[in-house]
Amino acid sequence: MSPRSCLYVWSLNSCKLLKKVGFTRTTKAHGVQKRQPYYERWVCAACFTHDSRYVIGVGCNDSHMLAVWHIGSQVKESTLVCEYPCQNGAPPKVYGAVSSSKTSIGLVSTDGREHYFLTFGEIHLKFWTLRPKATQSHEKI
Repeated sequence: MSPRSCLYVWSLNSCKLLKKVGFTRTTKAHGVQKRQPYYERWVCAACFTHDSRYVIGVGCNDSHMLAVWHIGSQVKESTLVCEYPCQNGAPPKVYGAVSSSKTSIGLVSTDGREHYFLTFGEIHLKFWTLRPKATQSHEKI
């Protein structure tokens, strides 16, 4: 795993790095937590959701693992929300990811919290829906 295999989120206004996305926390001996890179090789596709609360990244392991990260403005560190194998085969088989609001692709949301996106590539086109759970705070994840 490469320590650089992550997503970098930059500010368009200041050109400053805001977050490095793609690390998970593991607990080692004696309760010490360490950040481990999530993506094994590199990231072959990425996109933001329409409200910029989440970023979707597809890794270039043999299952092209898709991961959704919560990166909302009130979040100090990105959080892995969900993951799913996207496409089997020697990478890269997935070339891109696109996110859209429900209104622009004609889907109807029951509570306004769903996020729709698709991934595409070599003999690959998948449509995805992210249905975050509500929390006690005002932020929905």
